[in-house]
Order: sequence, then structure tokens, then C-alpha cells
Amino acid sequence: MTEAVRIGRSPHLKPLQRPTRRDDEAIAAAIERAGVTRFAARKLTTLSGGELQRVQIAVALAQDAPVLMADEPTSHLDLGATVAVAQLLRSLADEGLAVMLVAHDLSLAAAVADTVVVMSRGSTVAAGPPLETLDHARLADVWGVDASVQASGHHTALHVAWLGGPGSRADGN
Repeated sequence: MTEAVRIGRSPHLKPLQRPTRRDDEAIAAAIERAGVTRFAARKLTTLSGGELQRVQIAVALAQDAPVLMADEPTSHLDLGATVAVAQLLRSLADEGLAVMLVAHDLSLAAAVADTVVVMSRGSTVAAGPPLETLDHARLADVWGVDASVQASGHHTALHVAWLGGPGSRADGN
């Protein structure tokens, strides 16, 4: 697993250059920061989806870039792994790293993001704080569903009228 994270240092190395002490320190820091120290001796093929996603974040952190871009980082993960990755991304943002998250999971976006940008048909239709941006009217307009995002303390939920109702796609509108 450590060798995979070492790939993140590639932009800092010239052709045929060996990693320096600074590179080794950056790799160790990325492994620690991503919380994957306990996986360091394991092969990637033995990691779960959530563990692998955290290693991929460590690879990105090893680059020392000012922005971490995460495209659907919780796709295909179970609930526990999704929460762990969300907590990691939020903690990285809280530490001052700019985190750009692309997500179709609106409850995840509402829970993790400081600012949400809603795209529809290739254009930005709204941007701002999650609960203001993901309001009932916008969810109906953009996604054609009767839904709302709600937050209480550290809990965020997307409430959806799954089986139809007025204005939902399930009733043919």
C-alpha cells in the first residue's frame, strides 16, 4: 500500500530520480493524514472498497496539491465506509485543504460541503450553503422529485417521496 501512495510523489520527481527524504516524509504524512497507517503492510488487492478509497485519498495528499478533487468518492461503498470517507474529507477541509467534491448523493453533499453548486443540463443553476441550495423547490425543479434535505445537529437526511405523489416522475409527470 505504501508503494501506491508513493505514486503521489511522481509530479515532484524528475525522470529516473529516486525519492528524497522530503518525499518519504510527504508519503508518511499522507498515510497518517488519510488514516491508513494500519493498512501500510497490506497489498491493495486485500483492501475493502472503503479502505482502498482512503488509500487513493492518501495518494492525492502525497502530491501536496492545494486542492483535493474527489469525484464520487463514496460510490459503491457501504454506509460505514461512506461515513468514514465523508469524515475524512470534512476533516481535511477543516484543516484548510480545499476539497472539491463531485457527488450525486445530495445528503452527502449537504453533510460535507460548505458550498454546493447544483448543475443541470450543463449549467450552474444554484450555488450556496447546502440547505439553502438544496431546497424543496430546487429538488423538484432540477430532479423532478418531491424531496427535501434536512439537517439536525450532525445528522443530515434526504427525504424523498419514493412512490410518487403529485409532481413526481413516478406518476408520469
